[in-house]
Amino acid sequence: MPAMTPSEFVRALYKIALGREADSDGLSHWIQTMESSGDPSIVLRGILDSQEFRLRCEGPEFQADLAKDDEIQYPERMAEVPNVSAEEVHRSLPAPPIGFARDSLFAGIQWHQGWDIFEGVRLPGRNSVEELCGRLRLPADLTGKRILDVGAWHGAFSFECERRGASEVVAFSLEDPELTGFHRIKTLLNSKVEYVVGSVYNLQDYKLGQFDVILFLGVLYHLRYPLLAIDQLLGACQGELLIETHIIHELNGLPIWRFYPGAELNNDPSNWFGPNIAAVITAFQTAGFDISLVEAWGDRAALRGVPSNLLGAFSGTYDGWSHELRSRLGLERPKCR
Repeated sequence: MPAMTPSEFVRALYKIALGREADSDGLSHWIQTMESSGDPSIVLRGILDSQEFRLRCEGPEFQADLAKDDEIQYPERMAEVPNVSAEEVHRSLPAPPIGFARDSLFAGIQWHQGWDIFEGVRLPGRNSVEELCGRLRLPADLTGKRILDVGAWHGAFSFECERRGASEVVAFSLEDPELTGFHRIKTLLNSKVEYVVGSVYNLQDYKLGQFDVILFLGVLYHLRYPLLAIDQLLGACQGELLIETHIIHELNGLPIWRFYPGAELNNDPSNWFGPNIAAVITAFQTAGFDISLVEAWGDRAALRGVPSNLLGAFSGTYDGWSHELRSRLGLERPKCR
């Protein structure tokens, strides 16, 4: 797709952000600003900081449009993945072991994930593992699959994949598994899930191999360097990448990342960015994934990707030259099995 001219860029921004055609004075001013600076982000910031944009955001019509955004289907990007019904997932849960003490399992842990660990025993987190697996269309049968759960935390998604028949599951996260409850659950389930303490920023250094399914759930918006993390995921993926993330409903026609320098999102300083759906899709596309939206609800979205081996976005860039130099000097890491 050819690059937009300054006039086309400004006109599109007026239409998307302000909901109207550009007036002649405004068009002339912003075209001159863009041409003199060479930086379209100056124009973007100027319009988003304008009183007109702020007033529009506060108006009833704009708020109604935001509500409608929750129902957008993005048909050209929607992954045609069959729903997995509850009946397809074998939910015959094991009984609690003899001597099981519910209080000893739950005590001292701030649980985020809700998951049926035993018959009549559920992890008390507010984020339902079963519901999200349904939204992601996670297959009911993972027999023979290698699974990587990035940002595993308590490990409930890892254990769910093992329950669905995965032959090997690696829970990969920064947290101490003793403090998150992972080891408690693993011991109770007599699970074979392996926990690796590590950062997605240098995932390839751990030489974990390639995976049939990678779970990247609730992680993207916590990263200060999201594109670096996505690049690392590509090298570990030989099958599917399943993504769940926070999203914003702003300027859906343009890839936008809202920056949270403090605790603006949910009063949580660990949240760095709020991307819109277009931003998530283009970020993974430029890293070499064929990515598609599966479902969006509220301020969350589920997406699926597979390696496309198309890295045209790297051509002629600092990153592309860096990859080429590493290859010439023999510095590339050994290929994953």
